[in-house]
Amino acid sequence: SSSSFSARSSSRSSRAISVVLKSPSLAMLGETDRHAAVLAEAVAKAPVTGNLMHDLHIAVLLLEHGVSELLTADTDFHRFQGFRAINPFA
Repeated sequence: SSSSFSARSSSRSSRAISVVLKSPSLAMLGETDRHAAVLAEAVAKAPVTGNLMHDLHIAVLLLEHGVSELLTADTDFHRFQGFRAINPFA
């Protein structure tokens, strides 16, 4: 049944996330005291609405923490300045 598939899928996903969170190279990025200012500057350079607001938040976190490259297949990140969005599958 689809509910048992969903439960198995969820369990696998939980295990995968747990492995990633235990990685010694993982760095969780959070908002800094500069968040509002960096956000305002990013919005002025690349105004976005709707679903792109989530991408904007990620971009602002990258900028706040000095991340210079983002590995992603999501081409929407090319609209933001200050870091390079690289498709690792291209």
